[in-house]
Amino acid sequence: MTCRSRMESGGYRGGGAWALPAMIVLTLVGPPSVHAQPVEEPRIGIALHPEFGFALPGPGSGSPGNPGYAAYGVSAGYDLTPRLTIDLGFQRGLSGKRLVMAPAGGVEDFDSNIGYLGRALLHLRVGERALHAVLGGGPALVFAGGYGTVPLIQLEGGLELRARSGFYLLGVLQALAPLASSRVEIAAGRCVTADCPSRFQAGAPLMGSRVAAGYVF
Repeated sequence: MTCRSRMESGGYRGGGAWALPAMIVLTLVGPPSVHAQPVEEPRIGIALHPEFGFALPGPGSGSPGNPGYAAYGVSAGYDLTPRLTIDLGFQRGLSGKRLVMAPAGGVEDFDSNIGYLGRALLHLRVGERALHAVLGGGPALVFAGGYGTVPLIQLEGGLELRARSGFYLLGVLQALAPLASSRVEIAAGRCVTADCPSRFQAGAPLMGSRVAAGYVF
Protein backbone atom coordinates (compact mmCIF):
# COMPACT_ATOMS: atom_id res chain seq x y z
CA MET A 1 0.00 0.00 0.00
CA THR A 2 2.80 2.37 0.86
CA CYS A 3 4.69 1.70 -2.41
CA ARG A 4 1.55 2.14 -4.54
CA SER A 5 0.67 5.39 -2.77
CA ARG A 6 4.13 6.75 -3.42
CA MET A 7 3.91 5.84 -7.12
CA GLU A 8 0.53 7.54 -7.50
CA SER A 9 1.75 10.56 -5.56
CA GLY A 10 4.88 10.82 -7.71
CA GLY A 11 2.85 10.54 -10.93
CA TYR A 12 0.56 13.30 -9.83
CA ARG A 13 3.44 15.63 -9.00
CA GLY A 14 5.05 14.86 -12.43
CA GLY A 15 1.83 15.80 -14.27
CA GLY A 16 1.58 19.08 -12.39
CA ALA A 17 5.12 19.97 -13.41
CA TRP A 18 4.21 19.75 -17.13
CA ALA A 19 0.86 21.55 -16.80
CA LEU A 20 2.26 24.99 -15.85
CA PRO A 21 4.64 25.38 -18.86
CA ALA A 22 1.90 24.18 -21.21
CA MET A 23 -0.51 26.84 -19.91
CA ILE A 24 2.16 29.55 -20.40
CA VAL A 25 2.80 28.47 -24.00
CA LEU A 26 -0.93 28.43 -24.87
CA THR A 27 -1.34 31.89 -23.32
CA LEU A 28 1.48 33.37 -25.44
CA VAL A 29 0.77 31.58 -28.72
CA GLY A 30 -3.02 31.41 -28.58
CA PRO A 31 -5.25 28.85 -30.34
CA PRO A 32 -3.94 27.81 -33.79
CA SER A 33 -7.27 28.67 -35.46
CA VAL A 34 -6.91 32.37 -34.61
CA HIS A 35 -3.78 32.67 -36.81
CA ALA A 36 -5.04 30.38 -39.61
CA GLN A 37 -7.96 32.62 -40.68
CA PRO A 38 -6.86 36.05 -42.02
CA VAL A 39 -9.51 38.76 -42.00
CA GLU A 40 -10.61 39.75 -45.54
CA GLU A 41 -11.12 43.49 -46.09
CA PRO A 42 -14.61 44.28 -47.44
CA ARG A 43 -14.80 45.87 -50.90
CA ILE A 44 -16.59 49.17 -51.44
CA GLY A 45 -18.42 47.75 -54.48
CA ILE A 46 -17.21 50.04 -57.28
CA ALA A 47 -16.28 48.34 -60.57
CA LEU A 48 -14.36 49.92 -63.46
CA HIS A 49 -13.85 48.13 -66.78
CA PRO A 50 -13.25 48.73 -70.50
CA GLU A 51 -15.75 47.06 -72.80
CA PHE A 52 -16.62 46.23 -76.39
CA GLY A 53 -20.03 45.59 -77.93
CA PHE A 54 -21.90 45.25 -81.18
CA ALA A 55 -25.50 45.10 -82.38
CA LEU A 56 -27.20 44.05 -85.61
CA PRO A 57 -30.69 44.80 -86.95
CA GLY A 58 -33.29 42.43 -85.53
CA PRO A 59 -36.38 41.08 -87.23
CA GLY A 60 -39.00 43.55 -88.39
CA SER A 61 -36.74 46.57 -88.75
CA GLY A 62 -38.48 47.54 -92.01
CA SER A 63 -37.04 49.77 -94.70
CA PRO A 64 -35.02 51.86 -94.26
CA GLY A 65 -33.76 49.45 -91.63
CA ASN A 66 -31.89 49.83 -88.37
CA PRO A 67 -28.13 50.29 -88.66
CA GLY A 68 -25.74 47.77 -87.23
CA TYR A 69 -22.82 49.04 -85.19
CA ALA A 70 -19.72 48.13 -83.17
CA ALA A 71 -18.52 50.25 -80.28
CA TYR A 72 -15.88 50.38 -77.57
CA GLY A 73 -15.88 52.28 -74.31
CA VAL A 74 -15.70 52.22 -70.54
CA SER A 75 -18.25 51.49 -67.85
CA ALA A 76 -18.56 51.72 -64.08
CA GLY A 77 -20.75 49.90 -61.60
CA TYR A 78 -21.77 50.58 -58.02
CA ASP A 79 -23.32 47.98 -55.70
CA LEU A 80 -26.51 49.30 -54.14
CA THR A 81 -27.12 45.99 -52.32
CA PRO A 82 -25.45 42.55 -52.45
CA ARG A 83 -27.67 41.78 -55.49
CA LEU A 84 -28.40 45.14 -57.17
CA THR A 85 -25.86 47.22 -59.11
CA ILE A 86 -26.09 50.46 -61.08
CA ASP A 87 -24.23 50.08 -64.39
CA LEU A 88 -23.21 53.27 -66.24
CA GLY A 89 -21.60 52.97 -69.67
CA PHE A 90 -20.21 55.24 -72.36
CA GLN A 91 -19.24 53.90 -75.80
CA ARG A 92 -17.85 55.35 -79.02
CA GLY A 93 -19.10 53.88 -82.27
CA LEU A 94 -16.57 52.54 -84.76
CA SER A 95 -16.72 54.13 -88.20
CA GLY A 96 -17.64 52.09 -91.26
CA LYS A 97 -17.43 52.78 -94.96
CA ARG A 98 -20.50 52.93 -97.19
CA LEU A 99 -20.37 53.27 -100.98
CA VAL A 100 -22.56 56.17 -102.21
CA MET A 101 -23.02 58.34 -105.26
CA ALA A 102 -20.65 61.31 -105.37
CA PRO A 103 -22.17 64.80 -105.93
CA ALA A 104 -19.93 65.32 -108.98
CA GLY A 105 -20.74 61.90 -110.41
CA GLY A 106 -19.30 58.45 -109.86
CA VAL A 107 -19.13 56.86 -106.43
CA GLU A 108 -17.27 57.58 -103.20
CA ASP A 109 -16.85 56.25 -99.67
CA PHE A 110 -19.11 57.67 -96.99
CA ASP A 111 -18.11 57.47 -93.30
CA SER A 112 -20.98 55.90 -91.36
CA ASN A 113 -21.02 56.19 -87.56
CA ILE A 114 -23.75 56.13 -84.90
CA GLY A 115 -21.71 58.53 -82.76
CA TYR A 116 -21.82 57.85 -79.01
CA LEU A 117 -23.91 55.48 -76.91
CA GLY A 118 -24.60 56.08 -73.23
CA ARG A 119 -26.62 53.92 -70.84
CA ALA A 120 -27.78 53.69 -67.22
CA LEU A 121 -28.87 50.16 -66.30
CA LEU A 122 -29.91 48.34 -63.14
CA HIS A 123 -28.33 44.88 -62.83
CA LEU A 124 -29.72 42.01 -60.75
CA ARG A 125 -27.25 39.28 -59.76
CA VAL A 126 -28.73 35.78 -59.55
CA GLY A 127 -26.69 33.33 -57.46
CA GLU A 128 -24.12 33.39 -54.67
CA ARG A 129 -21.07 31.93 -56.44
CA ALA A 130 -18.24 33.93 -57.98
CA LEU A 131 -19.63 33.04 -61.44
CA HIS A 132 -23.34 33.87 -61.56
CA ALA A 133 -26.12 35.02 -63.86
CA VAL A 134 -26.96 38.69 -64.28
CA LEU A 135 -30.04 40.44 -65.71
CA GLY A 136 -30.23 44.14 -66.52
CA GLY A 137 -32.31 46.85 -68.11
CA GLY A 138 -32.70 50.60 -68.40
CA PRO A 139 -32.50 53.62 -70.71
CA ALA A 140 -29.82 54.25 -73.34
CA LEU A 141 -29.12 57.12 -75.72
CA VAL A 142 -27.43 57.41 -79.13
CA PHE A 143 -26.17 60.92 -79.90
CA ALA A 144 -23.67 63.06 -81.85
CA GLY A 145 -23.60 60.82 -84.92
CA GLY A 146 -25.13 60.51 -88.34
CA TYR A 147 -28.56 59.60 -86.93
CA GLY A 148 -28.94 62.43 -84.45
CA THR A 149 -30.22 61.82 -80.91
CA VAL A 150 -32.12 58.56 -80.40
CA PRO A 151 -33.53 57.31 -77.03
CA LEU A 152 -33.58 53.52 -76.54
CA ILE A 153 -34.50 50.87 -74.00
CA GLN A 154 -31.76 48.31 -73.39
CA LEU A 155 -32.24 44.82 -71.91
CA GLU A 156 -29.45 42.31 -71.33
CA GLY A 157 -28.64 39.04 -69.65
CA GLY A 158 -25.62 36.81 -69.30
CA LEU A 159 -22.85 35.77 -66.91
CA GLU A 160 -20.73 37.78 -64.49
CA LEU A 161 -17.53 36.67 -62.72
CA ARG A 162 -16.38 38.37 -59.53
CA ALA A 163 -13.21 36.71 -58.27
CA ARG A 164 -12.00 37.09 -54.66
CA SER A 165 -8.95 38.93 -56.03
CA GLY A 166 -11.24 41.65 -57.42
CA PHE A 167 -11.00 40.58 -61.06
CA TYR A 168 -14.25 41.22 -62.94
CA LEU A 169 -15.53 39.70 -66.20
CA LEU A 170 -18.93 40.18 -67.88
CA GLY A 171 -20.47 38.70 -71.01
CA VAL A 172 -24.08 39.47 -71.94
CA LEU A 173 -26.52 39.25 -74.81
CA GLN A 174 -28.44 42.46 -75.30
CA ALA A 175 -31.51 43.80 -77.06
CA LEU A 176 -32.07 47.48 -77.80
CA ALA A 177 -35.33 49.04 -78.94
CA PRO A 178 -35.46 52.65 -80.22
CA LEU A 179 -38.23 54.70 -78.62
CA ALA A 180 -38.35 57.09 -81.58
CA SER A 181 -37.33 56.94 -85.23
CA SER A 182 -34.14 58.77 -86.15
CA ARG A 183 -33.33 60.81 -89.18
CA VAL A 184 -32.01 59.04 -92.28
CA GLU A 185 -28.23 58.99 -92.29
CA ILE A 186 -27.93 59.80 -96.01
CA ALA A 187 -30.33 60.80 -98.78
CA ALA A 188 -31.86 57.82 -100.57
CA GLY A 189 -30.85 59.26 -103.97
CA ARG A 190 -27.18 58.74 -103.16
CA CYS A 191 -27.52 55.05 -102.24
CA VAL A 192 -25.97 52.34 -104.38
CA THR A 193 -26.28 49.37 -101.97
CA ALA A 194 -29.32 47.45 -100.75
CA ASP A 195 -28.81 48.36 -97.07
CA CYS A 196 -28.92 52.10 -97.80
CA PRO A 197 -30.38 54.30 -96.47
CA SER A 198 -30.65 53.25 -92.82
CA ARG A 199 -32.13 54.81 -89.70
CA PHE A 200 -33.25 53.74 -86.23
CA GLN A 201 -36.87 52.60 -86.42
CA ALA A 202 -39.10 53.11 -83.38
CA GLY A 203 -39.91 49.74 -81.79
CA ALA A 204 -37.70 47.71 -84.15
CA PRO A 205 -35.11 45.79 -82.07
CA LEU A 206 -31.36 45.48 -82.44
CA MET A 207 -29.72 42.31 -81.12
CA GLY A 208 -26.13 42.18 -79.97
CA SER A 209 -23.58 41.34 -77.32
CA ARG A 210 -21.24 43.08 -74.90
CA VAL A 211 -18.11 41.96 -73.02
CA ALA A 212 -16.26 43.79 -70.26
CA ALA A 213 -13.26 43.04 -68.05
CA GLY A 214 -11.90 45.02 -65.14
CA TYR A 215 -11.62 45.25 -61.36
CA VAL A 216 -13.98 45.62 -58.40
CA PHE A 217 -12.67 47.89 -55.65
